[in-house]
Amino acid sequence: MIKNIIEIPVTRQGLADLCKKLDKILESMDLPGKLRYKTHLIVEEICVNHVEHGDFTEDDVITVTLERTDSSLITRIEDEGSPFNPLDLPPVKTDLPLDERDKGGLGIHLVKCFADNLSYRRDGSKNIVTIIKNIEIRNR
Repeated sequence: MIKNIIEIPVTRQGLADLCKKLDKILESMDLPGKLRYKTHLIVEEICVNHVEHGDFTEDDVITVTLERTDSSLITRIEDEGSPFNPLDLPPVKTDLPLDERDKGGLGIHLVKCFADNLSYRRDGSKNIVTIIKNIEIRNR
């Protein structure tokens, strides 16, 4: 099992740093390009929501843990902001024209679509979002 941990401040600059570190780590994990892209989008979207909508102090951090097994990539995102369960958001009405849709929610909609398994739990003061992406076994 390969395990990597990224810890960033809950700021816009922290998000920029996260994206750079995440790209390097995902590249080093020998993952298919499509899986790297989807994982990056999922992590970035959840972290952006936390930075934009969470209730944090200047000392708070977001911790992203990536664990690669033979068959899956398990990503855990933890923070101590106000409770935020992305699974509680209503579904996006993708059948409506853009000008008739409610604002927001499309990023979390993509997260739900791209994740093979998505879970949330509150542990004390921590939000913990766990995302599992299955790794397709390639014939070598």
